[in-house]
Amino acid sequence: MTRFALSYSAVFIVFAILDFLWLSNMAGRIYRPMMGDLLLEKFNVPPAILFYILYVFGLTWFAVYPAASGQVSPYGLSPLMSAVTNGFMVGLIGYGTYNLTALAVVKNWSAPLSYIDIGWGAVASAVASGIAFLCLRLIK
Repeated sequence: MTRFALSYSAVFIVFAILDFLWLSNMAGRIYRPMMGDLLLEKFNVPPAILFYILYVFGLTWFAVYPAASGQVSPYGLSPLMSAVTNGFMVGLIGYGTYNLTALAVVKNWSAPLSYIDIGWGAVASAVASGIAFLCLRLIK
């Protein structure tokens, strides 16, 4: 349980920093111009907190914890590459589900924004998983 809590904490810190940097730099450049009135003027904190709690749990459970616990990848990947690859896949699936669903059902949803956001989610998840894994290796 302690190892999982450490894994979760490492992923949470790294992902939160990456996402904060991305959103603080790109909200005005990409999201606001493409989303227009769909984007709230003020950030709604409670659902954002719930997202981070759940999403980081998914990254920890499916990417970082298995690699940090020494579980062997069925694809012959090193533990670091396993964490990075699985993090990428969690990001691709998670952000893809959100964006493609919005693209399918929300009027005037931006396809380019969806592709940018899916790419960001996949890359940020992979990087956060890899860095969190390396941080755990330093603690070990």
